[in-house]
Amino acid sequence: MTAKGEPFASSGSLDNAVRKWIIAAGLCKPLLDDEGNPAIEKNGKPKLRATRSQHGIRKRRAEQIAEASGSVYEGMAHLSHSDPKTAAIYTKRVNRACLAERAALRAEAAFEADSVPCPANRGTLRGTSASKEREKFWSGSP
Repeated sequence: MTAKGEPFASSGSLDNAVRKWIIAAGLCKPLLDDEGNPAIEKNGKPKLRATRSQHGIRKRRAEQIAEASGSVYEGMAHLSHSDPKTAAIYTKRVNRACLAERAALRAEAAFEADSVPCPANRGTLRGTSASKEREKFWSGSP
């Protein structure tokens, strides 16, 4: 909402307002001219460039929802997306990272337990280790 309490006239006017708020919050850096010197505005102050954007803030918010185990549909609702494919773009990377982390934990647990996985329940056979099974196999004993 604008300072007058009305919706922004366009996405461009909202972008401009967000950019001003970001600069006012100090999330900016000086804009440099072609020679690498700080560019100066007409009032003598240095020109500043926002280091964040409306899109970047929305993207980070979607990632936070995904990191908190939120679904694509929760992200959709929060960001007002109408298509799950659009929301999935933001959550895909986070979901992939979480899956990779869980897979690494499972692999480490299996390595530490030196166990043989049971296909029926994806767990381990109780009281059975891979080394004992290998010994039985190679010795020919049942």
